Formats: sequence, structure tokens, C-alpha cells
Amino acid sequence: MRARALALLGVAGCISSGVVVCPDQTICPDDTQCREITVWAPNDATDTEFRCVPEADVAACLGLEEQAGCTAIAGDGRCHEGACFAAGCGNGLVDVGEACDDENQAAGDGCSPACDSVEVCGNEILDPVPKVGGLSERCDDGDVAPHDGCSSVCDVELPRWRQLVLRPPGRRMAGGMVFDSNRGQLVMFGGLNSASSDELVVGSVFPCVTRSGDCVNWTPIEVAIRPPRRHDHAMAYDQARDRVIVSGGFLTIANLSAIHADLWEWNGRRWTQVPQAGEPPGQRFGAVMAYDPIHFVTVLYGGTTISGDVNIQTHTYEWNGKEWKVGGSGPSAMTGHSMAFDPVRGVTVLVGRDGVGKMVTWHYDAGMHAWTDVTPSAMPPARFGANLVWDAIAQQLMLFAGEVGGTALDDLWFWNGSVWTSSTEKFPRPLTKILAAADPERGRVVTFGGFNVSVTDSSFVWDSVEWSPSVPSVMPRGSFANHAATYDAARDRVVVVRPDASRTETWELANDIWIEAGDSDGITGPDVREAAMTYDARHRESVLFGGLARDQPTRLNATWTWDGTRWTQKIVTGAVPAARNQARMVYDVENQRVVMFGGVVDISGTSLADTWVWDGSEWEDISSSVGGADGSPSARTGHAMAYDPIRREIVMFGGGTLGANAMFATDAMWIFDTRTSTWRLGPPGGPFTRSDAALAWNNARRAVVLVGGSAETGTPLGDTWEWDGTRWTELDLDQIPPPRNDHVLVSTSRGVLLVGGSSNDVDAWELRWENAERGDRCRDRRDPDGDGALGCEDPDCRATCTPLCTYDPHEVVCDATSSTCGDGVCDPLENCRLCAIDCACPAVCGDSYCDPGESTTMCPGDCTHVCGDMVCDPGETRLNCEGDCVVCDDTFCDPGETPELCPADCAP
Repeated sequence: MRARALALLGVAGCISSGVVVCPDQTICPDDTQCREITVWAPNDATDTEFRCVPEADVAACLGLEEQAGCTAIAGDGRCHEGACFAAGCGNGLVDVGEACDDENQAAGDGCSPACDSVEVCGNEILDPVPKVGGLSERCDDGDVAPHDGCSSVCDVELPRWRQLVLRPPGRRMAGGMVFDSNRGQLVMFGGLNSASSDELVVGSVFPCVTRSGDCVNWTPIEVAIRPPRRHDHAMAYDQARDRVIVSGGFLTIANLSAIHADLWEWNGRRWTQVPQAGEPPGQRFGAVMAYDPIHFVTVLYGGTTISGDVNIQTHTYEWNGKEWKVGGSGPSAMTGHSMAFDPVRGVTVLVGRDGVGKMVTWHYDAGMHAWTDVTPSAMPPARFGANLVWDAIAQQLMLFAGEVGGTALDDLWFWNGSVWTSSTEKFPRPLTKILAAADPERGRVVTFGGFNVSVTDSSFVWDSVEWSPSVPSVMPRGSFANHAATYDAARDRVVVVRPDASRTETWELANDIWIEAGDSDGITGPDVREAAMTYDARHRESVLFGGLARDQPTRLNATWTWDGTRWTQKIVTGAVPAARNQARMVYDVENQRVVMFGGVVDISGTSLADTWVWDGSEWEDISSSVGGADGSPSARTGHAMAYDPIRREIVMFGGGTLGANAMFATDAMWIFDTRTSTWRLGPPGGPFTRSDAALAWNNARRAVVLVGGSAETGTPLGDTWEWDGTRWTELDLDQIPPPRNDHVLVSTSRGVLLVGGSSNDVDAWELRWENAERGDRCRDRRDPDGDGALGCEDPDCRATCTPLCTYDPHEVVCDATSSTCGDGVCDPLENCRLCAIDCACPAVCGDSYCDPGESTTMCPGDCTHVCGDMVCDPGETRLNCEGDCVVCDDTFCDPGETPELCPADCAP
């Protein structure tokens, strides 16, 4: 109940006997009634307060409905709960046309000055003033989904083409590598070969297809601002702050005085040099760092500085994201040491050779700022440059490789908190200064590079049983031309059928990883080029039709399907389309069928104007019934087609007929209405005349994208256009793929993917609308954008969780077979992070999640601080744990806080 100021109309002893005293002690004078009225409250809530209402204002609403117009003593009004109140913003009552009313016309307090907006992102009202605890809105398109031009926090997004580059890192040693648990990827920075490096590379572990074991795909990240080149630097990943941290290192062996004293952070999009408050470590190389998730600090130990002579440091520092603090002292001076955090025992472990050459083991408790010497009687042989990482399956730290006296080592040791145990397994080759990191989610340890006589680029993966060489994922060799492609939404993979010199290959692209998809049954698939291809969502399979035989000019009319495991040639008993190449096919969600149009039927270039549909088992020619008021499209080839699930239309653009030596192209746009199965001409004024362009649906933008093609002169084009159902718009882009034709454009869960073409045959590009802020990472159920939604419940994750659905602000369009979180089935696109209700997570200590079965006793590294325990622990905030962290002085006016209780958060 909202309290109002006491209405004292006289002094004690002089109050009329006709007054009424409300339950909250408000005194109402003669000829008024005390009414408890429902008033507006923030966060879609309501409150009540007592008001003194004149009898005349009560009479004014007799027989009238709620919100009916009335005449109050104070002027024109509205009826609220049987009484007439003067209308207008500021009366505390939500009148017709108002979204809120907080009894003032202040901005930024959760109700706009005009009472037309509750000042939240997603209500289609631009709130230009800062919201409580937030930023000013720069856009508001009526939803909080990202990548549509307006982000989940109402910031402007711009279109950007990103080239998909897969390239294994070059030879290196003494670099840094950590695991980013938020994005589920390895992050590698710097290192040394013939010179120091400033290269940033990310990698992901995936099962190898052509052999047993695991592979890693590596993607170099190009950014304008980056740390200076370095090696022998310290590197760690801060889970709570979602930052990769790089400290120190030096530039060249030849110039040991060029030592860095800086601190940099990588947030997944950009590097930032961080001001170092407190007592920073200063210049040093050879230091080691490990992140302590219990105390939310990164611990740095040791290193070497240059001050006349080599100076080996023994200091311990703790970085909390804001400042450096000097930690406890303990271990003696050492170089070439190793350090990692043990999530089971909740301590940071340091291993190295002390000043007299003895191998020692120390534990560091950041809570007590204290080191403890835990060196057992039996230790691994003394060494420099070894690696200490967490084995999530064995639940122990593992120490491997390094060198002593110039001789590289290949042994492997495990630490269980009290005893070192030697393993019979050896590292594949003697090396030192290897880059290594644990991927606890997949139970793997990944290595790259190292040194023994020379610097290497070898990579190995440890699965807690054995080491195996890792073959990096790269772009397929050869050309991407005369190919066909589609997006398998159920498996979140792009499928490409590509003719090569000796055979037609099937490739799949998933999470930036190219995989040659061999048929599990050894069945030979379609050996074709220039075929038509699309994805049949109803039957969960890719459909391919026709094309030219790969090695001869024979046209085909076979129908093939690919289910992700095997190719099947369909046996069709009814009518079959004429053999053809360069036809186009799309999937019609409205009628759950494939629609095909046009193509070339003979060597002279004769084109077709027929429309066929495929229901999963039979073809049907519907050409005779699809003509609308504009007729139907003329015969053509080289056209582009895409399906618009919001407007239930198939969009077709360009193409034409082949002449003696040229293509007679068009700029006509045709639209096929799938609800009436009729064609009509689209409006003029879009892209200019072209053939061999490509179209695809952009689910996030709810628009069709057109890219490239051939002009009438045959010149390849490089422009990008967007059709929103009403008009065409050419996109203004900072970077565009090189001009091309004969390429494919595929809709994916992240945007649209451009593959190959006659001008640039081996490249791939992705178009997304983005801004500089961090979006939600759906897979880990964290909430960096602060919208309060996690996993599949988050609009940010719609494309990931339900790629067969299109989300309009006012409608959801899904394929009938679309899976959803909460249906009790752990579908291929779901996992325990995205949809915990359908998919169970294994308990893995060290993966930064307190999974069912884990506890603070079993795994303090994951479970010491648990969201939902009603304690706002260090590292928890209102954004990532609102239930625990509704606290004053956090810049958010939370439910239950008021300007009186918490003026720092709630003052107007």
C-alpha cells in the first residue's frame, strides 16, 4: 500500500464531526469519501492508496464503466473504481492512452514525462533519457531480439560482412592459451618464432570425421587495436568478468630490456588496455597467472625483470578487475615455473624449481593471502617451461613436458592435492614452452607448438586416456563453383554439394568448422553440378534435384535427399520434372512442401517457366494453376529465390534467357503467394538488372537479402540489398565481399552465409547486424546484457534454440515439426546449458558451473558461490544474479527499494 501525506485540515480539537479517517490515518473532510484506489507501480505492478474523493466526483461516475469520460470538480476526467478523477499525466492513475503514471513528469524514473512509456527496451517507444541503471535508448523496434538492427538493450546495430577464415596458427612457443568458458572456445595470443607475435586466434575442439580422436579448428581474429607483440607473458581467463587477461612479457630475445608492464583484457570482441590501480607488478616476463573462481581474483606470481642484471621476482599479486593488491609471500625465487587452479581443492597450485634446483609444490589460498609448502617426498624431475593444466575427467592437475639442461622432456605427472603420480603415457614428443589449455566442458586438454631444437606447430589433444595428434580444420581445397547449398536447421549446419575434379563432395559447415561429410553407408551420392537444393523442414532432410552430370553435359532429373548421415536417391512413381540444370528451389513453410521454378533443359540454353512442388515422396506440376492477375514468370535461368516465412511468400529476382553468346537478363521481381499458390509481379525500383545473383532469408532481420550476380555486361557485382516485404534497400557497408556470380547464399541461425562463386571460389562470408556491446551467450545460460532471461528463454537465443521459427514482433511462425525447449526431448540443437529442463548436464568440476550432483564440498571451484543462495557474493551482480543481489548502491532501483530507503539508486 502506498502511503500519502496526512491531510490535516485543522488543528486538534477543531475537526468537524463529519470527517472520515482513512485506515492510513488520512483525514477526509466533510462531503468527501475515503476511497482505496488502485494506482500505478513500477515493474508492471499495481499498488493502492487512500484518497479523499468529493461526493460530487463519486456521483459523476454513477452508472458509468471504468475509464469512461466524466466531469470532475477539477475538470474533465476518467472514472476509476466508481469515482471521477481529473485526467492527465501526473495523477497517479493510468488513464486511457497512458502506459504508466507515477504522479510526476520526470524522465528516467521508469515512467516517461508524457506517461506514454515505462522506459523499457522493447515497447516501440524511443526513451531518449538514461534509464535507472541503464543507458539511453538509440532505437526501439518492439522486441528485445538481437541482430535485427536494434539490439537486446535498444542500441543501434549495423550490418557487417565477416570473412570466415580458418587457418592453423603458425609455429610458436612461449605464447599464452586459455579456455573461455563463456564462449566455449580456446583463446591463443602471442608467442615467439623468429619474432614475437601479436596474433589473436580462437579455437574449438570437435570430433574428427576422417579418423578417431579430436580436432581443433583455429580462426585468426583481426582487430585494429591489439596489445603490442610479446612472448613469455602471463595469461588467464576471468570467469566472473568474462575477460581474457594478458600481463607483461617481452618483445624480443635480442633486446631483453623491452619488457612490457602493461595489462590488456579481451572481451570476445575487442582488446582494451586497462589502467592498473593499486600496486601493479610492473615490467616482467616469465610470470605465471591463474584465475581463482572462489575469491574472484587472478593470481600472478614471480617473473623476471631487468635492472642491470637479471632480477628474479618472488612477489605475489592479486588482480580483482579494478586494482592490483600484493598477496602473501612464500615460495623462493624460481624461473620457468607453472601454475594452475585446482577446483576440487579450491587452491592455486604452483610447481617449479627453487633457487637450489629442487622441485617444489606450493598451494595459495587467496582468501587468506597465504602460501603453503606442500612439497611431498617424491616429486617430478626438476624442469623449466612445463605445463600445468586441469584434467576434468581425472579430476587432477597434470604436469607435462618442459626441459632441463637444454634437454626437452616428454613425461606426464598427476597431482591429487598431496601426491605426485607418474603416468605411463608420454607426451607425443619432447618439447618445452608449449601453449596448452584445458577444455573442461569436453574433458580435453589441447596443446599447440613448443620448442625442441626448432619451434613447432604440432598440436595434440589429451582425452584423459591418451594423447592424439590434432588435425586443424581448414577451408576445403579447390573451388566453390557450380555448387549447391542449403541450411539444415534441425542440425544447425550448412550443407554444400561441390563438384571437384574427380568426384562430387558433400561438405558441412557447423560453428565455423568445415567437415567433409562422408556417407556412413558408403553409398555414392549425387555426382552433379549446377543442381537445385533446399532443406525440407517437415522431413528433416536436404533435397537436391537435377543438375548436370559432373564430368559431362548430360542433364539429370534424379531427386536425392541427405539426412546428415547418408544420401538416398528417391524412387518417384508419378510425374517427374524434366531433366534440367540451374533451376531454383525453396521450402514453403505454409504448405510444408518444396517449390521449384525454371532452369535450362538443353545445350542450346532453352529455359523453362514451370512451377513444381515436392511433398517428400512425389512431384506435382502446378504450372497451369499458378497464374495470377500478372500471369506467371517467363522462362528463365540464373534467377534467385528465397522464402519469406512472415509474409508466406516466395521471392524471385532477376535471371533471364540464354541467347547465342549472352544472357538476356531482367530486373523483374516476382512473388509467389503460398496461401493462394499464385504468382504476381513485385514493385519496380529495386536492384538493377542481373542474373546469377543469390537470395536468402535473414531470420533476425525478417527480410530477404540479395547479393551480387552478373550485370548485363557480364561484370560480376558486389552489392548487397534487402527486401522487407515492401521495398528494396541497398545496404551501406564498410566492407563487402569481392564481386561475384554463381555463388550461393544460405540462411543460418546467425545471419546469412555467402559461399564461393566464380570470382572468388574458395571463400565464405557471413552477414550479421551487430554493435559493439556483448550479446548473450546462449549456451552457458549467462546474462551479460542484463535482460533477465537465460538460455532458450532468452529472445537472444531464438535462432539457436528454434531455428525453424521466425519471430515477428506480433507473430511467431514455426514449422510444424519445430522442437521447443520444455517438450521433454533433448533435441540435437539443445544442450544442458540451453535447455536444462530437457537435457541433463554431467557434473564436471572445473567447468565453472555448479551442476546437479556437485556441492561446495565436492567442487568449491564451481559451487562456492551459487546464484540463488540469497547471498550477493563477490562477482555476482543484479545482472547475473538478481535474486541474490537486490542491493542498495548497485545503481538499480530494485523492487522494494524507494528513494527514502535507497536514494543512491532510486532518487529522481
